Amino acid sequence: MAATDFFSTPGGVAVITGSALPVLSLSFQDWGGYGNYRAVITSLSVQFEGGRQFLHTLEDMIFLYVFGERMGEMTISGVCFSDVCAGATPGELGRVGHGAERVLGHYVGHRVTFRAEPVLVAFGVDTAFECFLTGVGVAINDPEKGLGQFTYRLSVVPPATFDVEAVILT
Repeated sequence: MAATDFFSTPGGVAVITGSALPVLSLSFQDWGGYGNYRAVITSLSVQFEGGRQFLHTLEDMIFLYVFGERMGEMTISGVCFSDVCAGATPGELGRVGHGAERVLGHYVGHRVTFRAEPVLVAFGVDTAFECFLTGVGVAINDPEKGLGQFTYRLSVVPPATFDVEAVILT
């Protein structure tokens, strides 16, 4: 079976329409997406954990102390490009720059050390989290094609409720 190359130019990307795959909606505050950043978010993970302590006594008793929900951890990762989308013109993206540069610029303007208020990350229909952007990693993995990847690290404010139907922030 022959490999299909979806890139019309090195570092570029093409949009494939008509896919039967389900699409999950994702919104990251002030994220410009491919059109502005030459970068595409490809994964999101979030973890929560309750604050607790187990005390084991000499008489084989175990006591549980609960301190509430801890801050969660979120990772947003993606791919960054050096060229415009197939069929687009370079002028549609404004100034010239690799997607990795745009990702770093987004981090600088939204990092926890720069702004006191959280950023909002929403996905699906009713799920949203208030987060603090705490770190970023960027790598150029394929210099010949101009491809790279990035990862944002965020601390997540634990939601007041976590319902199957929706996450509601108070």
